[in-house]
Amino acid sequence: LHLLPCNGTKHYYPPSNNYEEYKLLSEVSMIDQLGRHKFQQLMLLLIQQQSNFSNERFPLTGHFIDYRGSTINWCPIGRNAQPEDRQFFVDYDKSFSPTLREGLLKRLRHYASLQRIDNLTIKLGGDTSFDIFPKGWDKTFCLRHFPDHTHWFVGDRCGPNGNDKELYDLLKPKERAFATEGPDETRILTGLILNAIKEI
Repeated sequence: LHLLPCNGTKHYYPPSNNYEEYKLLSEVSMIDQLGRHKFQQLMLLLIQQQSNFSNERFPLTGHFIDYRGSTINWCPIGRNAQPEDRQFFVDYDKSFSPTLREGLLKRLRHYASLQRIDNLTIKLGGDTSFDIFPKGWDKTFCLRHFPDHTHWFVGDRCGPNGNDKELYDLLKPKERAFATEGPDETRILTGLILNAIKEI
């Protein structure tokens, strides 16, 4: 089992036995890709946007911006949020039309463009956050590690602003990509995929 965190921009090779650790084979750096100055501008932009939430009704819990080497995750409510805080934010987000996060997404893209932070992708991440990374470093990146393999994909964020969209759109015409609504459906889909692979 290969581990491909952060859209596959990190690749960990599986150990040969239970006593060994996973080995990091490759990784890329968002700072190197954008340049230190552009990266700094982006971080300051996120800090400014976060400060705008002082008058919002949802709880703020800390750990708002998480730099993961190849991507940034910005969570306005904070990654320390408890389940009830997360649910409050989800309901609050959906009380707007377009949703609060959809409005923020548009604003973030606009401000990044004004500051000439080019070559950037900003997506909705999960139910409470945003994923920000260089163009081309979406989930299709993971396919670079396995060029001679057949790929299958199951994702729950396959819509226009979802972070599964690019990989879903790439594999869907080959009938090897599936959108799921949750864990139960995912288990069913992976079972069907495994059966299809056995028949090949």
